[in-house]
Amino acid sequence: MMKKAGFKPEFAAAFIMVEYIGVPYAEIMLAAIIPAVLYFSGIFIGAHFEAKKQGK
Repeated sequence: MMKKAGFKPEFAAAFIMVEYIGVPYAEIMLAAIIPAVLYFSGIFIGAHFEAKKQGK
């Protein structure tokens, strides 16, 4: 229903998690920060070392 209203699927999924497990939305957002930081750090480090390997 939220997707039909124009929300992104990820945004709608967070509210579904809130509804099913009964945890506040802020707590779910805090829990999502850890994998997001790890993912973007990994991408940054990978790109950085690839650039250094190529001498750029």
